[in-house]
Amino acid sequence: MMILHAFWALCKLGMHKTLHTSPAIRRMCQAWTGPRGAWAWQAGTAVRWQALGLLLVWAYVVGLHASNDGLWFEGDAARHAANGIFWWDFLRHVPTPPLQFALDYYARYPMIHPIAYPPFFYLLEGVAFAVFGVSPWVAKSLVLLFALLGGAYVMAWLRRWVAAEAGWGVLLLLVQPGVILWSHTIMLNVPAMTMSLLALYYTHRWLEAPASRYLYVAAGGALLVPLTYAPAGVTLGVILAWGLLERRWGLLRDRRVRRLLLGLSLAMGPWVLLALYWAPAHFSLTFPGSAHLAHLDYWLYYVWQIPTLMRLETLAIAGLGILAGLWDRRWRHEARMLMVWSGVGYLGLSYLLSREARYALLLGPPCIILAVGGLHAALRALRAYGQAHWARVFGVVLSAILVLHLGLAATVKVPHIHGLQALMTFLEREAPRGFLFYDGWYAGAFTFYVRTQDARFERGVVLGNKLLYASALFADWQLTERVASVTDVVEALRTQCGCPWLVIARASRATTIAAVQHLYAALQGPEFQLVRSFPITSELVTQIDVYRFLPSALTPQERELPFPNLGVGTVLRAKPIEP
Repeated sequence: MMILHAFWALCKLGMHKTLHTSPAIRRMCQAWTGPRGAWAWQAGTAVRWQALGLLLVWAYVVGLHASNDGLWFEGDAARHAANGIFWWDFLRHVPTPPLQFALDYYARYPMIHPIAYPPFFYLLEGVAFAVFGVSPWVAKSLVLLFALLGGAYVMAWLRRWVAAEAGWGVLLLLVQPGVILWSHTIMLNVPAMTMSLLALYYTHRWLEAPASRYLYVAAGGALLVPLTYAPAGVTLGVILAWGLLERRWGLLRDRRVRRLLLGLSLAMGPWVLLALYWAPAHFSLTFPGSAHLAHLDYWLYYVWQIPTLMRLETLAIAGLGILAGLWDRRWRHEARMLMVWSGVGYLGLSYLLSREARYALLLGPPCIILAVGGLHAALRALRAYGQAHWARVFGVVLSAILVLHLGLAATVKVPHIHGLQALMTFLEREAPRGFLFYDGWYAGAFTFYVRTQDARFERGVVLGNKLLYASALFADWQLTERVASVTDVVEALRTQCGCPWLVIARASRATTIAAVQHLYAALQGPEFQLVRSFPITSELVTQIDVYRFLPSALTPQERELPFPNLGVGTVLRAKPIEP
């Protein structure tokens, strides 16, 4: 904030020396920069300057890892990108039987999972792919835009319920380690955080004015939150807790509220039933047993994880916000709302059996608002001691905190996979059509890259964890070995794959899966020719080898697709989708 102020002072000095040369320029500048101009500083409270600051810091965060395409998070990132392509392709083929279309699509590109994850983000992603082309950069840009939108809502929140000058505090959100990391990854956590913010912002507005139309926006946001990311459904608990806190249970008698609750239930019901049937393994990791709930460590998981997402300095200032809420009457109500948001959100996330540190990104916005609001309340108390310029002190302190966080933002590490592009260029030249066999880490990223080069469904991927072995969610869970020897591996590649090219990712750690060990032994035989090796720099893979399969191979009309997620031994058959 102070940096922008100093820059503005220099601009005014330069204008003062040149205004006398042109009355027209002088009048234009006065209209835009005068006390009442559109770009007047207004003691740091002008929304335009705060929005500009938000945009500049967002661009800074974007630039920190601009070379990262966002596919580094093994498995999920590529799947979230691929689901967007799938949904757009499905909508283009409507009417078509959805189950058969999904199976046929999976038979060619086995990295989609359109049921286990809700569809809202994927629908937006599909539209973006249709407009800008299929690319991981398009999907990552969409995630970054969600981060910018989330920042806009935090700024609006601070301006409305803290103070106009507090809007600058939004810059703290964008430079938190968790926001930087997951904004540069094609994942659902940042979009879920933003949609949660949207729903809670308009719920707050509606609770202030129950007769307003904010009810409909809040209800729409409440629906889109779980349709963006299932764990973000804890936001619905926050909305309920706010209603109880504000003693608004009488609103249930409002006909509009009852109709919207019924509509939300009907909209979510079919999706829940589909996910229960087609993604039972995911649901099995949702709700814990009583044995888990009895252990204190189970409830303290996010206590140790949240500092990996938020700076300790920010968490400390947020603690100040909680203390300020105990004695500052003006800040007390808002602090209480934020503490309920944080508390209910924490308990909801802690209750879920499936847990990752990134889930707690939902708790980032209330932490930032508590920090900025508490700092504002604490410094406002200086008025009692005759400090007339306490607002300037707030600006200086907040600016110092922001400068510190901007510097620390450059130290945040985001993993990156280096070397895959050279591999994809080679394969596009040498194998422009037909199926490719792939085994090892980054199968999702590889499959997605192949799909981006295949506009007419002329290529495809057969994965080792479908042809030779299969597991559910994790590499060793419900593991089914489908080959028992080197001979079995060669026979499976000859009769069930139809892949003249094999791509083998060499992991940094030895595998314990017997089928993969048989595959590595088979590659030393006369049926395989090592064509080229590509060095890979990543956390999981050190090298990717490309082999030719020399015997003539049969291309099956239908492919067997094991789905241990649906139960051990479950195998479906499908014909790869065609143009």
